[in-house]
Amino acid sequence: MPLTAAQSAAFTVSPTLTRAAAGALTDATLSSRFDVWFGAINVTATDLQKIGWAINEGKIGVYYDPSFLIVKSVQEGFYSPAVDSFFLGFTDTSSMWNRGIIVHEAVHAVNDMYSRAWLNKLDNEALAFVAYVMYARIKGFKGKAADIPGVVNDKAQAMLDAAFAVADAMLTSRTTSTTLEDTLRKALKELKPYRTFQREYDSLDGIPGVAEG
Repeated sequence: MPLTAAQSAAFTVSPTLTRAAAGALTDATLSSRFDVWFGAINVTATDLQKIGWAINEGKIGVYYDPSFLIVKSVQEGFYSPAVDSFFLGFTDTSSMWNRGIIVHEAVHAVNDMYSRAWLNKLDNEALAFVAYVMYARIKGFKGKAADIPGVVNDKAQAMLDAAFAVADAMLTSRTTSTTLEDTLRKALKELKPYRTFQREYDSLDGIPGVAEG
């Protein structure tokens, strides 16, 4: 459901940001390589395109959060399945990393689109982080987590390096392993926001007007 007028007043609607978010998700360069698996969950470039098209059609909102009411910094985003909307702490999408944040949040939107209410929040986040770093690889990034701007926490670096290990395995052999996936789960649980996520679930109940097929 959309935000109410009162809720919308707290955020900024930017047509430029909306177009950029949709553009990042419908990027043709992703079509042949972006295919993310984590456990039994899969998100493809086609899935991202559906979210991009839904943004263009106004079925999914994109809001700038300048006062950090939902996100906590200029390096963060949030997708809310309750209101089928993205909330972003930035408007500059020239950065590959900011576009990667949009891809990360789009994975959550895909899981909402498919009504994956059975999916625990930890695996939802793991899949989204693998998508984030896979996007970077496809765009030419060859480094490690320590090379990502703004990542200064050792535990965050360890988590992102674990996500890179999953993404790299998928990009080279189109497969991963339970060992790599469990390493990422463990690294995520080392980060305070995610410690209880394996026992928690979001209300992923579909996005009105956005077809699954």
